[in-house]
Amino acid sequence: MKKVIILLLISMVSCKTPKVGMDQLDLENISLDFNVDGFYADEIYKAVTFKKEQENQAALLQKWGGFHEVVLDTIYDDDNNEQKLLAIEYKMPSSAEGDSLGYYGNKYFDKVEMLKSSEGNLMALLASAFVIGEEDGQVAVSEYKDLLQYLTGKYGKPMIEKDAFYNKQTMYSWSLDDRVVVTTSNAIIVDFFGSEQDEAEQQNVIETKLFVIDKAHKALLTEKIEEGEWLMLR
Repeated sequence: MKKVIILLLISMVSCKTPKVGMDQLDLENISLDFNVDGFYADEIYKAVTFKKEQENQAALLQKWGGFHEVVLDTIYDDDNNEQKLLAIEYKMPSSAEGDSLGYYGNKYFDKVEMLKSSEGNLMALLASAFVIGEEDGQVAVSEYKDLLQYLTGKYGKPMIEKDAFYNKQTMYSWSLDDRVVVTTSNAIIVDFFGSEQDEAEQQNVIETKLFVIDKAHKALLTEKIEEGEWLMLR
């Protein structure tokens, strides 16, 4: 009986759904049957509760230690004037540098967003990491080179092309048995404002993106979804 109980406990632990902010998501080995709802559920609950409990917001933040904002968006296909649900998008409008919500190899990402199909399956995920400042930017460039080396060593020579929307970012992609892995990194100059009276301070920002796409949904993703970061994949 003890052996049975132990085996059940091991099974329960192994099947536990990762949670945003509590578990670092293994993006390399993520299952395409991943429980998208379960991953974001706690943070969505916190956001809804926070908005309702306006008088207790400070206490809630102290209790939770903060929360990650997650916004749901439904994406429809207007076909013959009949709206057909294509996907549900779990977006993170903001992120904190160095939050480390997920990782691929030794590269960590501070934001993870996902698309869920109308059947409830993971269609694709987008992990993003950004750093501000020249010194941290140099580290980010080195980390990205390491990521490309890791992916090339594991999956072989990538396909290299410009992104479909901006046509200026270099995209590296690998087609695997059941998924496609795509990554890009871009350096930009961003104006930061301290207050209304302050002049804008320009900072170097390096943003690295990594997509993991279910091959079964790739055509729908690239041909039908016409918004957000997913446009880069068209």
